[in-house]
Amino acid sequence: MASIDRHIRHLLDETDVEGLAAADIGCGTGGFVRALAVLGADVTGIEIDAGKVAAADRQPKVGSERYREGRGEALPFPDNSLDLACFVFSLHHVPDAVRADAIAEVGRVLKPGGRLHVVDPLPEGDMSEVLRPVEDETAVRRAAQNLVEAQDGRGYRLLKREVYAIDRWFPGVEAYLERIVMTVPERAARAETARPEVAARFKRLARPDGEGRFWLSQPCVMFHLQRSD
Repeated sequence: MASIDRHIRHLLDETDVEGLAAADIGCGTGGFVRALAVLGADVTGIEIDAGKVAAADRQPKVGSERYREGRGEALPFPDNSLDLACFVFSLHHVPDAVRADAIAEVGRVLKPGGRLHVVDPLPEGDMSEVLRPVEDETAVRRAAQNLVEAQDGRGYRLLKREVYAIDRWFPGVEAYLERIVMTVPERAARAETARPEVAARFKRLARPDGEGRFWLSQPCVMFHLQRSD
């Protein structure tokens, strides 16, 4: 997937992942996990949704790739055991009440000098505008990103912050709706109610490429931090 490739390239600008003990927290069905495994990381995908864990496990495995059901605030790793922990479009989905606990838990499991890599969507762009009738994530995304930035000097050193955009394609609005509900199943009823407005925004903002694909852009922000204590 092109968006995964883009995220991986930005991670590799900061660190070589070959041989690293890594975790992707909120891994969904495992696209980023598999990309890390292809590059030689010993990687575990952590996902709260048992159905997504099962779907990831059904895929052919690549290298040292595994999946476990778990939560960001209670990671199933010993102290000082990981070289790299990643949240890719997942930190803003961690509930407000435990998001800071999840960041603290990463600090527990990272080795001294280990890396925390966070990519989260900004609250603007075509993808966000099409989503907005179903769920306006402006506040929750900003809260997640402010929390990460606040870690600089508090057990972490911020090595890089960068904004870039990814593009995702869908064969049509129905596929888009399926995707946003798969990501957050609690959206199902709201997505059905908002379907006409979502369809109108999709028609206005999605860019057809003449090959049956409709593209939406999503700007995002990357934070790459190093555990400093």
